Amino acid sequence: MATSDGAPTLSVFVKPDLLAGVEQADDLSLLRLIADQANDADRANAAWKVFYDRYKGWLWTKCHHVARDLGGETWVEDIFLDTMECVYRYAHRFHLPDNVPATSIIAHVKAWLGKITSNNLRNRLEGHYDEVTLDDEAWAKHRAAEPSDYPERTPTAEQQAFRAAFAALSEREQVVLRVTFQYHRFGADFQRLPNHIVRDLADQLGTTPENLRTIRSRALRKLGVTRATTSPAKPNNP
Repeated sequence: MATSDGAPTLSVFVKPDLLAGVEQADDLSLLRLIADQANDADRANAAWKVFYDRYKGWLWTKCHHVARDLGGETWVEDIFLDTMECVYRYAHRFHLPDNVPATSIIAHVKAWLGKITSNNLRNRLEGHYDEVTLDDEAWAKHRAAEPSDYPERTPTAEQQAFRAAFAALSEREQVVLRVTFQYHRFGADFQRLPNHIVRDLADQLGTTPENLRTIRSRALRKLGVTRATTSPAKPNNP
């Protein structure tokens, strides 16, 4: 799903009271809250959502310009989401120079985001995100038998949370994960998609075979974040 400016929405559940508590925070405070995710993941997610909404329009346009300049137009959405994910993962690395006035903070944040975006696209163009696949003959030797049918069961609370998180992914991310799970073999050394499946899936999604791995990895990471924030709280041990 995308917002009115074309940027994808952030599929992370945030408690309304936490969101209200950080909406007026400045950028530096938001980044510090995000960096403290190990101690307060809920507040970090709330700060990330506010930061995301605050900069999504600017960054979406920036990604379009960078992609156009470097010849990677098909990766606009991917570099946008990767950049926002880097904000969450590496917020602790953002530092302002000494004696920077408050009015200059936004310019430094945009410069930081722009650097992440440019580096991400350059890495893709240099082939650092290539997917390694098996040829059709090699895959045929390792593909597992079709799984047996299981009786219908009432889903657990964790399964319900997972389904809700999966439903919040973009349509493209859901498609990639469904195909990936279809060919997954538990405990097997080979977990690659057949080449013809990779080509067909890339054509269907309007992307490249090399980029499918990035889409899949990002979707799995988003599932992990969302599940952590939507799963029912466990009682504290006495």
